[in-house]
Amino acid sequence: MRETASSFVTSLERQLATMAVEGINFTSVQPHIGVMTLAINTASLVNDLAYVTISDGDSLKTLFEADDINAHYEKTIPLKMIGASIALSTEVISIDRNKTREDEIRVYFTVYQNSSLFISKKLVNDSSEYLPPQVNSHIISASVDAIEIDGLVTPIKVAFLPRFETSNTKCVFWDFSLDDGIGDWSSDGCRPDETIDGRVVCLCDHLTNFAILVDYYEQEDSGFHDVLAVISLIGCIVSIVGLASTIATHLFFKSLRSKVPQKILINLSITLLSLYLVFAIGIKQTGSRHGCITVAVLVHYFGLASIFWMSIEAINMYLMLVKVFYDNIEHFMLKVCVVGYGIPLIIVTVCLCTDVDYYYNTSYCFVPSGSIRNYGFILIVGILLLFNVGAFILIMHKLTCGRNVALSTRGEVSKRLQTSIGLSVLLGLTWVLGFLAIDADSSSRKAFQLLFCVFNSLQGLFIFLFFCVRQKNVRDAWMSCCKERDRATRSKYAIVSNTGKTNGIQMASYSSHDTNITSQNNEYNM
Repeated sequence: MRETASSFVTSLERQLATMAVEGINFTSVQPHIGVMTLAINTASLVNDLAYVTISDGDSLKTLFEADDINAHYEKTIPLKMIGASIALSTEVISIDRNKTREDEIRVYFTVYQNSSLFISKKLVNDSSEYLPPQVNSHIISASVDAIEIDGLVTPIKVAFLPRFETSNTKCVFWDFSLDDGIGDWSSDGCRPDETIDGRVVCLCDHLTNFAILVDYYEQEDSGFHDVLAVISLIGCIVSIVGLASTIATHLFFKSLRSKVPQKILINLSITLLSLYLVFAIGIKQTGSRHGCITVAVLVHYFGLASIFWMSIEAINMYLMLVKVFYDNIEHFMLKVCVVGYGIPLIIVTVCLCTDVDYYYNTSYCFVPSGSIRNYGFILIVGILLLFNVGAFILIMHKLTCGRNVALSTRGEVSKRLQTSIGLSVLLGLTWVLGFLAIDADSSSRKAFQLLFCVFNSLQGLFIFLFFCVRQKNVRDAWMSCCKERDRATRSKYAIVSNTGKTNGIQMASYSSHDTNITSQNNEYNM
């Protein structure tokens, strides 16, 4: 069905292109479609060349009539009369003249009363339980001499009268390069400009089929989403600094990377750092289709990998703190690396093989709502979070009830509280807030979304604070390093200012000794 509809549209455009190149002036208006080919001398174009459908007051006509559709270049039609229009700027005319070396421009226009020939796979996949996204206007297009018009400085101006009022409007065009040549809606190079007399004006840097798309289920407060975007970006930047410092600290000191818990922490920090970097830099880079797909794939992969490494943390903590007497697993780090990096790679590869175009989203570079996100990301994250929650309960029970330590002092209570917070950060339990927002009512959903953005975007900072700043052995390592540098500086000064004096040389020799850093017995010192 989709292939047949797409073939009809492409066949019609080929016939119109042939007629336009031959310089044939042709007009046809049918109840559901209007077409026109036009050859006109560019010297007569004082204003922009526009193709216009007339509206029936403040509503679109259900059927086209012969007098409803026309080209206009000698006068401007008021927006309040327009059902749909597309205006070719003087830049388009100049491009055509430079390429054809002729003073005559040959164009062909089409307008469709509805979207029955534009069957979108993306809209079907993005449907919600309430109402699916749908085309909210006529569909109109223009082409010039079969020449590809793209990357315009002065954009094409397209105006639409919406079928119904909505606060969530997108300017889109039918991109035949999507879905193996069948085509689908895309917003590349198009943006809404303003609304005048109830008409939505879109600005686009290329010529093709345009329409305005309405997505019901994303009609949220745009101001609130802007706030979440700013919070997420700031949190990501702070976490990037924190995670980079954590990784650098553990790699710089050999004593801090020799044990299994520290190696797991380093891998978790690497996956989270990669996730935050890709998210902060590329999540809104929707201008490039291939670039956006690449970002979406990387966000998907590193998101899954970070959750897997959090679960690996949970397994190792359980083995060491709960199941104290167990045989060491041979090649433990090699096996968990295969799990932590390999399984997410398999999942993402399967999703890519299912439909690579599904990774392209015109709003942001991540998998849009649908089966791939639901089963390839959310379901897996949910299962791993349930596992982590169970491990957290067992570990905290062991730390609080499994020991004969009375909670008689405020300091002991504070220490246990900090331990629980540190564990929750390490196991990614703040991701639960995202799941709580799914089925909540409007006000509760916003609260959970806000908390989720704050805590998850700052997870890297919390890891740095709990597992670098708060750890005595880490502080001691840095203090020892600083003292060594201070001694080296003083020794260098003695050599420079006392050249030839033996006491200066002896001082330098005495101060250049090695400092051994010992780690605490408890590998999970929180």
